[in-house]
Amino acid sequence: MTVEVVDDRALELFVNQKYHWKSLIPSQQRAIAVELLRHRCIEKKLYAFIESMVEDKDALKKYRQLLLEESLK
Repeated sequence: MTVEVVDDRALELFVNQKYHWKSLIPSQQRAIAVELLRHRCIEKKLYAFIESMVEDKDALKKYRQLLLEESLK
């Protein structure tokens, strides 16, 4: 299955509400949905893997704090 890739500029305009979702062609709408679905699937597996690898509770707390700090930037 080949999926179209929506360029970053179009995504930024869409997220910043300068585009309405209806202004994207159906293949772009689908491409965004497929990318989001894949990301969600991988993200869940990534966090599960990280948590299984970090057995030390203090290290896990430090890792989560780093993620929080990065998300606030």
